Amino acid sequence: FVREANALSPRPRFVVNSGDLLDLNKALLSKPESGHADFRNYVGIMNHLQMPHYNVAGDHTDSSYRLEEFPRGDHRCAKALYWEYLGPHFFSFEYGKIHFVSVDFGYHLGQRKILVRGKNLDYPTNRVQPMHVKWLQQDMGHRSRGTFVGTTSEADLADHCPDFLEMARKHDVRLQLVGDIHVLAYKKRPVPYRAGGALAGCWWNPRTNNLCPDLMPQGYVVYRVRGESFEHFYKGLGQRVAIISHRVG
Repeated sequence: FVREANALSPRPRFVVNSGDLLDLNKALLSKPESGHADFRNYVGIMNHLQMPHYNVAGDHTDSSYRLEEFPRGDHRCAKALYWEYLGPHFFSFEYGKIHFVSVDFGYHLGQRKILVRGKNLDYPTNRVQPMHVKWLQQDMGHRSRGTFVGTTSEADLADHCPDFLEMARKHDVRLQLVGDIHVLAYKKRPVPYRAGGALAGCWWNPRTNNLCPDLMPQGYVVYRVRGESFEHFYKGLGQRVAIISHRVG
């Protein structure tokens, strides 16, 4: 992907990875050493991009690293490894007329148990907590005049962020870029969202021949932004794209 993105013409202004970035255990069963190895591998690859890249934190980037410092119940639990390699797990930036906000809605609060192979495991609570709801409201409220908001997260924030629809109406949130589900999808919700397939395809099933669950090739979405309009197409990894202009008449 990195070689391909660097070779695109025109070159992308930036890359957004809406997750999953890694495959660390949701119940924090992966050892810190495993998390370090995975993050080093990811950063070592993505740092070869010749344009800025932004990442979305999620349940598979959470790690048991520094768990004694930030135990379950602390909203910072499991985030330290992400911070050290990729920076804040909530942030925003602007491009043209778009104010992008990256949101991590997973918290290890010790409030959600799931039975897995006969064991009750602690899974994250997938709901933005009050201190970050407040941050979102403040961040969107201080965006540059004349901009609208696009969010990046692993799933539809209407399902995972209290007051999100009210925020969307107040601060002109028009689109969500989501990941996680490994398919190409667009849902026309109160705030529409688009999932952009997956570079990894169905990585868990080697018989899928580099396809995603919806039989799309592993790949990514390329966006073209003109003012307030979005154009996009899906690019299969390693596949050529031909833009054909038919003759008039």
